[in-house]
Amino acid sequence: MANTKTAKENILINKRNQRRNLHFKSRMKSYIVNAQSAISNNASEKETLVKEALRIIDKTSAKGVITKKIAARKKSRLSLSLNRSKNGTPDVSKKPPSKHAKKKTTSKTSTPKKAAEAKKASSKETTKDTKEASTKDDSTSANTKDKEES
Repeated sequence: MANTKTAKENILINKRNQRRNLHFKSRMKSYIVNAQSAISNNASEKETLVKEALRIIDKTSAKGVITKKIAARKKSRLSLSLNRSKNGTPDVSKKPPSKHAKKKTTSKTSTPKKAAEAKKASSKETTKDTKEASTKDDSTSANTKDKEES
C-alpha cells in the first residue's frame, strides 16, 4: 500500500497509462493478426495489410508503448513471412524455438557421480585388457623364441 500522496497519485497514473497502452497493444496485435492471416491465405491485399501493420507497429513504438527492439523484431518477422509467401517458400514457424528450451542429452548415466564411476570402471577394464594383451604378447613371443631354438 502506498504511504505518501505522490505514491498514491503514481498508482492512479500507472493504471491510466496501463489502460491506454492496452488499447494500443491490442490494436497493434489485431493488425498483425490480420496481416498474417492474409499472408497465409495468400490474399490479394496482403501487401497493403502488411504495410498498415508495419505503420501501426511504428506508431506504437513511437508512443513508447513497446520498445524499439520489440517493434523491430515484430516488423522483421512480418516482412519475412510476406517475402517467403511471395517466393513460394512455406512459412516454417510463427515463433522461433525458445532459447531456454531443455536440450535432450543422450548420456547413459543420470548423475555426475555415476558418470565418474562408469568412467573409472571403463578405464579399469581398458587397463586390464592392455595388461592381458601385453602378457599374451610376451607369452607368444616366448613361444616363438622356443620354436626358433628348437
